[in-house]
Amino acid sequence: MKRICLAVCLIVLMAVPAFAADMVIETVDRGSIHGPGSYVAVDEEGTLHLAFFAEDRHSLKYAVYGEDGWEVQTVYETSQNMFADISISLALDQYNNPHIACVLMSGSDSKRALDISGPENLFYACYDGTEWNTEILGETHDFKSFVSLALDSQGGPHIGYSYFGNVEYASKQAEGWNIETVVSGDSIGTCSMTFDQNDTPHFSFKSYELNNTLLYTFFNEEEWATPVSVDSIANSNHPITTENGTPIISYQDSNENLKFAILSGDQWVSSLIDSSDNVGEYSSIKTDQYGGIHISYYERDFANLKYANFDGSRWNIEYVDMGGNVRTVPSSLAVKPSGEPVISYVSFSPDSDLKCAFNVDDSWNIETLSPAGPSTGYYPTIALDSAEDPHMVYSSSDGTVYYARYEGSDWEKDVVGGCGQNLGLLMSQEDVHVFL
Repeated sequence: MKRICLAVCLIVLMAVPAFAADMVIETVDRGSIHGPGSYVAVDEEGTLHLAFFAEDRHSLKYAVYGEDGWEVQTVYETSQNMFADISISLALDQYNNPHIACVLMSGSDSKRALDISGPENLFYACYDGTEWNTEILGETHDFKSFVSLALDSQGGPHIGYSYFGNVEYASKQAEGWNIETVVSGDSIGTCSMTFDQNDTPHFSFKSYELNNTLLYTFFNEEEWATPVSVDSIANSNHPITTENGTPIISYQDSNENLKFAILSGDQWVSSLIDSSDNVGEYSSIKTDQYGGIHISYYERDFANLKYANFDGSRWNIEYVDMGGNVRTVPSSLAVKPSGEPVISYVSFSPDSDLKCAFNVDDSWNIETLSPAGPSTGYYPTIALDSAEDPHMVYSSSDGTVYYARYEGSDWEKDVVGGCGQNLGLLMSQEDVHVFL
């Protein structure tokens, strides 16, 4: 094994001749800073699907959990922080193809050519079984934090969002996207949208003008119904779903408690789920085929992730991750056909790791979605030894300098220092010299 020697000096880069040959591309080091947003879904076979931001919001990625673990694809990537923090939603069609909606920040140096001209844009992507197709919907707007995507019984996409005080609804038709205003006003905040089994859209939204009153409306086959009050004050987000056509909402109330609301006749009935200190923010709610209700939510004071399940008679509450390291962004919850919940969420350290929690036999198993950690591959320099095996030196986004060598079948790497720029590598018969 060659010794590694460090030096600090001016660098003269070595020239390496190029040869025409079949290309073999290998990954030396995987690295990525995950962004704060994620969304998990489960298909009818119980397979997990995940949409998330990565590289510190430089890219939108999609992952499916296969026999060999998570298989990750890049849906869209940019050279800047182009994806708005937590605005992401994922749905699966009848062929289990993923559809994703999120908010894209505009910029002139996007790596893929799209007509982007304003501050924020509603972005939609779908996989047709062969490739990803991406679109920008309508004009640019001042979006709020949350976007909701739902598919109708034919697989058609529908997106709910709010901007400039309006609640908007976009549905894709044969001739293109049809965008209409659900509710107009000067002080409407975040909204959430879902579909029931009859393809009826339902919305929950907040009115800042009415002191954060949580409101509800739906399309009654002719027009959008007059909004009605769910709760006088709602904090944080307020996801909506349906149980046999009946809309239900989870949210944090003004006392910082987790609450659950269900429409009974023409009246909303709210109940308290968790009243421990400052809980209920950034919740996610789903139902299962057995009538169970599942909610994941955040405990702010202790930075923990909690889970509540209604089994038909009572609410059961438990901790999913109580390490005090859960980031203050929405978790995303899905339910397997067996009724077992799955939750995706983001931790603070080491670098906004994206995690997925599985509940199997009443036990939570948490794994970190790979890749994770600082972005790597900056300022690479390569050299060959006497056996013509490659050696590399490069840095990561946090300034750590790595040395990697090819050991016949795989790359081995070591941390050799810190600095990050103007790196050099020189091979001698016995030593490897790394210049920082």
